[in-house]
Formats: sequence, structure tokens, C-alpha cells
Amino acid sequence: MPGVNQPITITVNDAEVRNALNALRDKMKDLKRPLREIGRVMQLSTERRFVDGKDPDNHMWLFNADWVAAIWAHDKKRSSWDKKPLVWHGHLRDSIHYQVSAFALLVGTNSEYGADMQFGCLKYWKRIKRNVNVPARPFLGVSKQDRVDILEILFDHLNKP
Repeated sequence: MPGVNQPITITVNDAEVRNALNALRDKMKDLKRPLREIGRVMQLSTERRFVDGKDPDNHMWLFNADWVAAIWAHDKKRSSWDKKPLVWHGHLRDSIHYQVSAFALLVGTNSEYGADMQFGCLKYWKRIKRNVNVPARPFLGVSKQDRVDILEILFDHLNKP
């Protein structure tokens, strides 16, 4: 199972984005500036998904199971249960970050349970002493609006003298 030290790659196969990146690579010695801008847009977009409770394709995340509500009701660190998936204390949302090098952008989380939430899993939960099915709730990825924002950034840099 992927974990903190085993990165997961989600590749965006978009010809228009790829062509713009290739054209920009031919124009610039490195792509750090536009990739930093794209990274920030992707970080904010991903964090927003935790507020909206939607995946990159704009589908609502599945609600939490009743047993989660029962656990949260007794959690002294939580003031109230808002029924939002992936938002217990906000650690996963707050762990979203990006890294940029000359020709690469990585957006993700170093959370040990990030892959479980992204892809779903069957997991033994100590608090209730049983296996539970954690449904996939994708939070990483490129939405239609992200694609528009990425292309805008790339074309802005292509059109600069």
C-alpha cells in the first residue's frame, strides 16, 4: 500500500496543456515560475475541495458512516460533528503542498493516510475493533476549472516577451 515514502503519481494527459508546456520549455531556461503559479493554484483548489466536499470531477464525496458519527460524538477535541468527510481535525487538508523544480511540479500530501482517503481501502480501526471499508474520496487531481487556470498561466508566460 502506498504510504508517506511511496509517492503516488496521477498523470494528467491533456494534449493542449502538454503542448503549451513544451512550447514554454523551448522558450524558457526552466519552468519554475509558471510551475510555482500552477502549484499554488492546485494547492488552493485542492484545499477548497475539503470545504466543498467534492472530488476534482465535481462529484460529492460519500458521507461518513454512522459509526464515524458515534466516534466523533465522544471525541473531546471536536466541538461538533459537521458530517463532512475528510475533515476531522483538518490535518489532511492542511498537509496539501507542492514542490517545484526546473521542469517538474509535484502536488500532494505527506499524510500517512492520504492514499487511503484518495483511493479507498479496507482498514482495521482500533477504536471500534473491526475492519471498515473506507470509500475513495479523491481530493487530488485536476478539475475542469484547474485546467482552465493552468492553461491561462501557461499562455500568459508564453505571451511574455
